[in-house]
Amino acid sequence: MDMDVIFTPEITINLTTADADFCANEEHIFKISATGGTGVFEIISITPAATTWSWSEGDDSGVYTTNLLTTTVDDIVVTYRDLNNNSYPPSFEVVGGCPPLPGGTATFSSGGGIFTVHQKITTGTITRTP
Repeated sequence: MDMDVIFTPEITINLTTADADFCANEEHIFKISATGGTGVFEIISITPAATTWSWSEGDDSGVYTTNLLTTTVDDIVVTYRDLNNNSYPPSFEVVGGCPPLPGGTATFSSGGGIFTVHQKITTGTITRTP
């Protein structure tokens, strides 16, 4: 009996931003992209919640905007899956070979080299005296 064996690389989720330093509770834009697996992905959820979220399957990337990052809630958690597997969490029928990783979560923390959330300091009125 002949059997096809398909090797797929592990799924990698990347998070990038044009400005890595910003203040807590300010609206900020990130780009999320996925590679590996079978190449067709779905982002199931992003925490903290998105103000806006747009995903383009064509280039496997999306733009995520949020203003809910603070100095105490400074992780971005992306839950994703490979659409060529049947479901998430992993439960799929395999007919020979080894399945790719069907999905999971990727966590990105502030201060880890990708972005840093700073405390927003407010000031009162500033006056200049001669």
